[in-house]
Amino acid sequence: METVVDFSSYLWLLLLVAAFASGLVDAIAGGGGLIQVPALFAAYPDTHPATLLSANKVSSIGGT
Repeated sequence: METVVDFSSYLWLLLLVAAFASGLVDAIAGGGGLIQVPALFAAYPDTHPATLLSANKVSSIGGT
């Protein structure tokens, strides 16, 4: 099964801003996932939730 994802510039900008804000919040007080997880669900509504949550966990490793 092949999955095709449309990476528009708006989507990249949304995820870039969310990742930056998430990293900023993580560095100050923790809890950056509260920003990043909803952004991932908004950007990829048809993706399985476990995939999005694991993507958040992988990216949060850099914040620790």
